[in-house]
This record gives sequence, C-alpha cells and structure tokens, in this order.
Amino acid sequence: MLAATQLSVADLMTFGAIVVGEHDPVDHVKEVLREQRISGVPVINEDGVLVGVFSQTDALHLEQPHVSEVIRHRTSPLRVGEVMSRPPVIVSSFASIEDAARLMVTNDVHRVVAVDDAGHPIGVLAAMDFVRLAAGI
Repeated sequence: MLAATQLSVADLMTFGAIVVGEHDPVDHVKEVLREQRISGVPVINEDGVLVGVFSQTDALHLEQPHVSEVIRHRTSPLRVGEVMSRPPVIVSSFASIEDAARLMVTNDVHRVVAVDDAGHPIGVLAAMDFVRLAAGI
C-alpha cells in the first residue's frame, strides 16, 4: 500500500457512488440509506449535476419535534432537495487525502464528493474510508 502522504482522493474514494435526485421523496432516500447501509448520498439535479448531499444527520434533523410537526401537516411529500445540505463540499479526485481531510474538518462534514469538470459526481470520500486506511483494510 502507498504511504498516506502519497494517496489521492481517487485512491480511497468509492467510485460510482449511489446518487439520488433532488425531487426524490425524503422517505425514499432514507430507505436507500438503510438498504445500502450508507450514511449519506450525493443529490443531483435533472442534468446530473451535484447540488447537495443528504445524510443521516439531515434525516435526524427532520425528526426534531418542531420540524416533524411542520412536515406532518404538508399536503405533498417532502423532497430531498428541500432539506439536503448545501452547498455540497466537493473535491478533485486528484487532491491529496490530506487536503480532503482538511476540507472535511473545516466544513464539519463526514464526506466530500469528487466531481468531474461538468459538476457530475464521480465518487465519494467518506470518513469511514479514513478509518479503513488506518485499519489497513
């Protein structure tokens, strides 16, 4: 294995990450998180461009009594684009993992999304990827 100082985001990230659309119902996206056993997903618009991230933390905020009371009285399903975290924290797949880690700490997030030149997500680097690196897995 390469030394950590030689690793890039592409060496650790998950390529072809699961994504959801900004108009997807929140209940569907929460089910995706459960079924895939992941803690967050990039959210894309109709053009496939990254517009946000929805995570378990976002889902937990929706469970707060004052928020859930408002949601309960809605006449239409809550859409992920209404409650996702934005702007998404993005990183180049060529960036060092040290730079990615600094971005995560500075922005207080558990994942960063690597995007191509057009803003389409190509992968996700999550905090758990750093744990796997430290564990030698």
